[in-house]
Amino acid sequence: MKTLILSILIFSYTFSHGQMRGGTEYIDNYAKLMTKKAKGPQLLGSVYVLDEWHSIEVMLKDGIAKIDKAKLNLQTSNIDVLYKDEEKEILFKDYDYVNYSNKGVINKYIPAPKYKSEGQALSGFVEILGEGQEKVLINHYNYVRKANSDAKIIGGETDDKLIKKTDIYILKNKKLFDVKKKKDVLEYYKSRSSEVENYIKKEKLDVKNPLELVLLVGLMNSNQDVIDIKN
Repeated sequence: MKTLILSILIFSYTFSHGQMRGGTEYIDNYAKLMTKKAKGPQLLGSVYVLDEWHSIEVMLKDGIAKIDKAKLNLQTSNIDVLYKDEEKEILFKDYDYVNYSNKGVINKYIPAPKYKSEGQALSGFVEILGEGQEKVLINHYNYVRKANSDAKIIGGETDDKLIKKTDIYILKNKKLFDVKKKKDVLEYYKSRSSEVENYIKKEKLDVKNPLELVLLVGLMNSNQDVIDIKN
């Protein structure tokens, strides 16, 4: 059952993310939104979702612009652009989301600072999965891992390094609930925790996998008995 529904979910996710144009006219004057890219501190590790330049479609305030060479910057949530052989950037406040193709799948990325967790704006980018009142939000970002003070002695890294990380949340009414383990999901659905726990066990759901978590969230959105659905 889980495999069938999950396959349908993945297809629906890919298809819906593939609707890139949606009848919106392309615009060519996005260059006016670009600013000269600021030089930040040089750290080990990558600041980008993908390190290589790739083509994207970005939803600006007045339409969609197609950009041939762009990178999504996890540190700033801005779009780094190679424009006329010069690196520039589009600030996250000036666009709504980005679509780009990765290994045949169209991914939709939203600037993470548009969302807050415990009063703090997220960094990087987010993807949102599912329909209905509750959804699954995936936050892609990076953080600086400080070098070990004893690195020279024990032979470890002597420089600070950027590490990529992904956090998963349940999103409801613009509020985020952090999901790190099954216990978090049971706490969120505490009024139906026994029912949810039995379903997770029977279907062997990995709630740390967003594509499996969104399956459970979708069923809970439908207000159906998740135990009866399996049968």
